[in-house]
Amino acid sequence: MARKIKWGILGGASSIANEEIIPAILESSTSQLGGYASASARSPLPLDELGVPRFTDYQSLISDGELDALYIALPNSLHHKWIIEAVNHGVAVLCEKPLCMNVAEIQEISLVSQSREVLVAEAYMTPHHNREIEVRRLLKSARIGELKDYQATFAFTLSNPNNYRWIDHLGGGALRDVGIYLIDPIVHQLGLPSAIEVKSVAMKGDVDADIVAQLIYTQDVSATIHASFIAKENLTQRFTGTDGSLWIDNPFSPALEDVEIHIEEKASGELQTIKTTPGSLYGAMIENFNSALLNGTKFSRTLSESIQVQEVIDQILSIAKASI
Repeated sequence: MARKIKWGILGGASSIANEEIIPAILESSTSQLGGYASASARSPLPLDELGVPRFTDYQSLISDGELDALYIALPNSLHHKWIIEAVNHGVAVLCEKPLCMNVAEIQEISLVSQSREVLVAEAYMTPHHNREIEVRRLLKSARIGELKDYQATFAFTLSNPNNYRWIDHLGGGALRDVGIYLIDPIVHQLGLPSAIEVKSVAMKGDVDADIVAQLIYTQDVSATIHASFIAKENLTQRFTGTDGSLWIDNPFSPALEDVEIHIEEKASGELQTIKTTPGSLYGAMIENFNSALLNGTKFSRTLSESIQVQEVIDQILSIAKASI
C-alpha cells in the first residue's frame, strides 16, 4: 500500500479547518487524518465518528510520534510557538496566514526548519489555483506589457466584536489578516518596493480596522492596497501595464468554477477572456504539500516569500501606528 501523509490539526474547531482543510485531507488519496486538538468542544465535522482521535492539548498531539504533518489554525500570536515545537519533533508544518507576527519570528523558524530539515510553509492557497498559475505566467510573459500599476482591495465587515482579529496582542488587524492576498501578487512580480506610504488608516482600539497603503517601486510604477474590516464587501485586483490591463473576478479565494481571466488591450480597447481549467484551491495545496513530503518536490510557497510579504506588512503597520 502506498504511503500516506498522516496529518494533525491544531485548532480543530476553526471554520477554515472544518470547511476547507479537513475535507481536503480526507478527500486526498495521499493523506489521512491522524488526530486533532482543539481548545473548544465545538467541531462541526463528526471526526469522532470517523475514528479520528481528539487530543485535549496541543502538546500531546505534536508529541504523539505518529504525525508527518501539522496544520495550524490558531490565533496568529500562537503560530510561532507551535511551529517551532512541531519542527523540533520532526513534524512538517502548514500554518495559516499570517505565518507569524513579524519578520524576526519567520526568520527564526527558517533557521530552525533548515537545521532540522523539516518543511514549514504558509497556508496561502491562492497560488495553487489553476487560474492564479496562469495569471502569473501571463504577467511574467509581459502579456500586458511592462507592469506599471496594481490596485487591490480586500474589504469586508467583521461584525463579531469578540473575534480575536480585533485584539492586537493576538495578532489582530485587517492588514495581518488579509494583507498577504493584496501584497504577495505584486511582490511576486516586482519584488520589494523602494518606499511605502500609508494613505489612510482607521483604528479600532489597537488594531487597524481599515488601511490604505501605496507601495512605490519607481516614479511611474506603484501599487495601492486596501484592507478593511469595516468597509462594504469589495474584493478586487487589477494589474495595468503599458499594453493593457488584466483582472479577475473573486481574486483571493477562487472557487472551482472561477476560471476566467480578463484582459483589455490598450491600443484597440479589445476585451479578451482567457479560460483556464477548473481547479481545487485547498485540495491542490494539500496535494502539493503531500507531494513535497512524499516525493521531494518543491512546495510552491517558500519561507523567503513569506518573509518578503511580512516585511511589507511590518513596515506599513509601523508607519501607520507612528502616524496616529
